[in-house]
Amino acid sequence: QREYDMPHASAQREYEYAMTLTQGLLQSSPKVILSYPRQQGDRDLRISPLLAEYPIQHRTTDSGTYQDWRKRLLQVQGLQAWSDEQAPVLARGERVTGGTALFQDQAACPFRAFARHRLRARPLASVANGLDPMQRGNLVHQCLEALWQSLRDQSRLLQLGEAELQGVIDASVLKVIEQNSVGHQTTYSSRFKELEQARLASLMREWLEQEKTRAPFSVKETEQSHVIRIADIEVNTKIDRIDELTDGSRVVIDYKTGQPDPRAWFGARPDEPQLPIYASADDASLAAVSFAQVRRGEMSWKGIAREQEILPGVKHPVSKYTDEIEDFSALGNYWQGILNQLAENYRAGNAEVDPKDENSCNYCPLDSLCRIDNNRGDDDE
Repeated sequence: QREYDMPHASAQREYEYAMTLTQGLLQSSPKVILSYPRQQGDRDLRISPLLAEYPIQHRTTDSGTYQDWRKRLLQVQGLQAWSDEQAPVLARGERVTGGTALFQDQAACPFRAFARHRLRARPLASVANGLDPMQRGNLVHQCLEALWQSLRDQSRLLQLGEAELQGVIDASVLKVIEQNSVGHQTTYSSRFKELEQARLASLMREWLEQEKTRAPFSVKETEQSHVIRIADIEVNTKIDRIDELTDGSRVVIDYKTGQPDPRAWFGARPDEPQLPIYASADDASLAAVSFAQVRRGEMSWKGIAREQEILPGVKHPVSKYTDEIEDFSALGNYWQGILNQLAENYRAGNAEVDPKDENSCNYCPLDSLCRIDNNRGDDDE
């Protein structure tokens, strides 16, 4: 390693590398100011040998805060303030893409919607060993889709014996795993596929016990795409599942492997607008909208129904989640009004950095673009 000058192979090599790096920094500007900390706790520090040849011209004991130094730097030259919260207005009829994510982003923060769907800003992809949580969730979605494409309705589910049902589950899970393993043999090793098949099969079996306790239904659609127009914006949405009850009414279902909350559908800036978008477009035969919480040991339905017992544990009073409307029949108009306003704000070019709450920023990768920490002012937080 020393012969080929490999990193960390010798002290001499590290010294030369550090000197090269330092010289590059010193030559990066006509005027360079060097500084070093005099103490770390109660321990005195010395100047780096790399900088020892430069005479010390000024000593200071000023240990000003980060904000003090920030102010000093900003005061070196006059700054011009310019507000860029208004994007160009979109013309009527101009094609807009983004699907339900556009409405979700506009509700979370107008700038996020502008950056993602008009500037096409994207974070660098992260790489992880195995499957990340999103990929594992997608496997659950695909298994449920394959399962109901085979079962089709609750009556067949109830007719199958234990061994027959297990066979249907195993076949559906194996089909999904084999489809996903194509081109990903490193991740989908034989042992990994064995473990993942056992996990998914157990999850499917536990979930189907929930389905058995429902009122009679048939599965009308699984993972079907729909195009919905809201305030002159075409929204491409894919609904996880739509069931049909014996009276012809429909139940719209969104699978979740986390712990969803129907409150995310309400308010002027809803966190989860996908089901409201679909429900508001055609609510005449709507009987219920619900999250299906497919989570080991916590299987449940979480939503709103037109009346009791359509889904186990789902209550029908809308007032449980909002005091803006009182009746299930008013949901469509309520959601339509909220979605229209979000669409109009997006079309009008509202690109203000205005997160709904702290959760809007927790998983947003655009903080270096919107610079929200700078915009929050000089408070310590």
